[in-house]
Amino acid sequence: MRFAGAFELPASRSLATAAARDLASRFLYEPFVSLPPAVHHVALRTGDIHSLAAFYAEMLGLPLIRDLAPRSLWLGLGGDAVLMIESRQAKEPTLPDGTMDLVAFRVDAARKAAVREAALARGCFDGETEHTVYVRDPDHRRVGVSTYEF
Repeated sequence: MRFAGAFELPASRSLATAAARDLASRFLYEPFVSLPPAVHHVALRTGDIHSLAAFYAEMLGLPLIRDLAPRSLWLGLGGDAVLMIESRQAKEPTLPDGTMDLVAFRVDAARKAAVREAALARGCFDGETEHTVYVRDPDHRRVGVSTYEF
C-alpha cells in the first residue's frame, strides 16, 4: 500500500480495514512523510519541583533552561527538546508504587556507569541489563539510561 510521498507499508503489514486505511490517510500525507515525530517535551508532574529537577540535573547532567517556579522548571534534553518538571495539583493522584512505566534516555557508556554508581550511592538503583541502567526518581518513577543502538 502506498501513501503520498515515499511512505510505503510492506504487504505483510497492509491495513486490513477501510476504517484503518481512512485513519492512516489522514495522518500519513505529504507534509509529515519527510518529518517523522520526535520528542518535543516530556512533562513530569510532582509535589516537589525543586527536588525532582535536582535529581535529573544531578543524575543526567541536564541543564536548567527555564525557571517558572513555583509552576515548573524546564531542563534541556538536547536539541529543541525539554523535560518539564511541573507542580502537581493537590487533587492529582500520585504514581502507584512499583510502576513499570518508563522513560529512558540515550547516554554514552561513561554516563551510564556514572548514573549506576550515583544510583547505588543514593539507594535508587532499580536494576540493569547489558545496555540499560534503571533507577527510581524521587517520585518512584522508573527511569532508564541506555547505550542501546537502534
